[in-house]
Amino acid sequence: MNTGTFPQIFKHAVINPVYKGKGSRSEPLSYRPISTLPFFAKLFEKNIARRISEKVESHLSDNQHGFRSKRSCFTALTSLTHKATLALDNKKRFVGATFVDLKRAFDFVEPDKLLYVFKTKYLLDANYIALLYDYARDRSFTVLVNNEVSKPFHYNSICPQGSTVAPLLFSLYFDGIKDVLDIDYLLFADDLVLFTDSQDLSLVIQLLTNNLCKLNNWCLNYGMHINYNKTKWMLFHRTNVELTTTITVDNNYIERVTEFKYLGLWLDEKLSFIKHYEHVKSKIAAAIGGLNKLIRFLTPPLFKCLIKSMIYSIKDYALPIWGSIRP
Repeated sequence: MNTGTFPQIFKHAVINPVYKGKGSRSEPLSYRPISTLPFFAKLFEKNIARRISEKVESHLSDNQHGFRSKRSCFTALTSLTHKATLALDNKKRFVGATFVDLKRAFDFVEPDKLLYVFKTKYLLDANYIALLYDYARDRSFTVLVNNEVSKPFHYNSICPQGSTVAPLLFSLYFDGIKDVLDIDYLLFADDLVLFTDSQDLSLVIQLLTNNLCKLNNWCLNYGMHINYNKTKWMLFHRTNVELTTTITVDNNYIERVTEFKYLGLWLDEKLSFIKHYEHVKSKIAAAIGGLNKLIRFLTPPLFKCLIKSMIYSIKDYALPIWGSIRP
């Protein structure tokens, strides 16, 4: 830590491609690359993350809920649904939300720009800057398939997959969007939602469009890219509304949806959570079916453990948000 060097032996990863279950098996994009880093590298990275976090945590936006103490998916969802519900209590108001998807967000973090941000914005000590610079250089990986190992491939990345410190570094890098956005937003790592409310529907759409344009320009300046095919927007409202206006950014059309799964919770235009209720019922029914096939082979303690992990975990997720619905 004092010398600002990251051991070269800690920079090698083994990639295990896992088929996603769809697409051609001969197409690389049909596989999810699971990266395994050395155990001691993770320990070192965890120590780095703790020390950097202590120095910069106070500068990080309150809108970031990912990988932070006392924050989680639940706190992000609570904040979003609470603000939307308060606005919708006035039946004349509309709430617009854009769920932004980034293309391989961690892979496009530019080390030089991140280190510049650390130096000028967060005033990080020189030895940490040197350490992170060395951390990002001369990394390598091999691919493991059917017990056969490929030749080493070299690449530079400050947020490699499987890294313990990468989520923090990305959060600090992406935190710069707070300087360009002028409407509410929430983050869980790279899961971003922009939202605003007004009695004027055209104003809601205008604000979403303008801020998406600002976000797009920021991303282009910082080497990141919005995936417009997966970016969606939704209008929350209490009354029926006919809408013909569309949102377009840099000649990219943003699809409007009536339902969207955000951080594991199905949202709909009325915030009724009926879709999520049906989703939970289906998942629990499948889990119970699986347990019924195994029950005669299980001891009572093991059966109780499986009930908690396979059923309660599904039922309890975000329950304070959707549990009061009337199906």
